[in-house]
Amino acid sequence: MGINFSDGSTMTAGVSLSYAHWFYTSGGTVTISTGSNGTHIPISHVDYQSGITVSTSNNNWTHSTTGKYVLTIRYRQNSGADVWTCWGITKGGNNNAVGVSARTGSENAHNEAYDIFYTVDSTSATYQVQGWCGSSSKNVKNPDSQGKPAWSNYDTLCGESNSTSGRQMDVIIQKIGS
Repeated sequence: MGINFSDGSTMTAGVSLSYAHWFYTSGGTVTISTGSNGTHIPISHVDYQSGITVSTSNNNWTHSTTGKYVLTIRYRQNSGADVWTCWGITKGGNNNAVGVSARTGSENAHNEAYDIFYTVDSTSATYQVQGWCGSSSKNVKNPDSQGKPAWSNYDTLCGESNSTSGRQMDVIIQKIGS
């Protein structure tokens, strides 16, 4: 019993847990470009990883098992207006996409969230997130206004001391099938 994928593989109960959660916090701006392969998205902090090894220095990751995965990315657009945007997971660099998101657009100051389903066929290959947009670049908003929660551990959870900005981009990967 399980979920059948179009390529003949199946997701079954008892799939080994592989997951990672990371985020980007800098106080700066992440610009998603119109370049042919888009922008390689930075990773500044890793919260959790199991079966996935994330590199903050290379802004990529490897998987310990092959299979079907889903990556979710969330952020708030700062500027760039209503431009077509899509996200991809690339393998071994920035031009071999193994999964893409829906291609959508939004206005300034709106939250965006994308899911990207992809297949891992190599445990030695590196994978990375590439963001692309159409007619003009767009910027990811640094959440630097309106203060922050008074939770005693907020700064630690955001990866900075005396953080006024919080998490700028949030990314989760989960294994969903073999």
